[in-house]
Amino acid sequence: MSPPVFLLPPGSLGDAVTGTHVEVSGDEGKHGIRSLRLRLHESVELVDGEGRRVRGSVHEIEPAAFSVSIETVVDEDPLLPSLTVVQALAKGDRGESAVEMLTECGVDRIVPWSAERSISVWKADRRERGLRRWRSVAKAASKQARLARLPQVTELHSTSEVIDLFGGDTQVLVLHEEAHDRLAATAILEAKTLLLIVGPEGGLSGEEVSRFVEAGAHAVRLGDSVLRTSTAGVVAAAIVATRSGRWS
Repeated sequence: MSPPVFLLPPGSLGDAVTGTHVEVSGDEGKHGIRSLRLRLHESVELVDGEGRRVRGSVHEIEPAAFSVSIETVVDEDPLLPSLTVVQALAKGDRGESAVEMLTECGVDRIVPWSAERSISVWKADRRERGLRRWRSVAKAASKQARLARLPQVTELHSTSEVIDLFGGDTQVLVLHEEAHDRLAATAILEAKTLLLIVGPEGGLSGEEVSRFVEAGAHAVRLGDSVLRTSTAGVVAAAIVATRSGRWS
């Protein structure tokens, strides 16, 4: 059985050295003590969300915290090319489901997008709640997937702001059910960044497709069936990750 993974704040493992100790407190410390009921000398892994992974064993236990005796420290390089998914807001918990699966798939950045046909709308305080929820889901999913790197969940983007992400050494692929080309047969260029755009339940509007294509995006479809917005992105990300070498 694999040891449990605890996600610590960025930079908190910067001074980690084999043979020393690091304390795990806060929510992660409470989770380890109260929920997982960690025991002395039990193996654990600590990650900082930025690529550093520490393996060790429980050295000391307190009521709401524990310390770990460090055995190994590994810095994991980011996968290349970088993979960004622009995910349209979806009704209910489908957006959160998309974030969970995209995180498990190992994407580097998730961009919430207020599409023309998005049923869900984030305004004022709802925007902050939505972002907090998406980021919380990403953290939980990264631990479940045992990732050392936490995907960035950006601020909510408009269509114009999504287009601003184009350019440079970036290949942009927009999922569209009426596209002629299939993603599985589309050439994956040797770009530094791959950017996938996933529309909402009602699909992309004609104007959105036109604006994206005019800005340099390539419209593609997954197959003959139409997937939900919560699953289309992760299927596309898996195809791209395989064909680009991220999963090789």
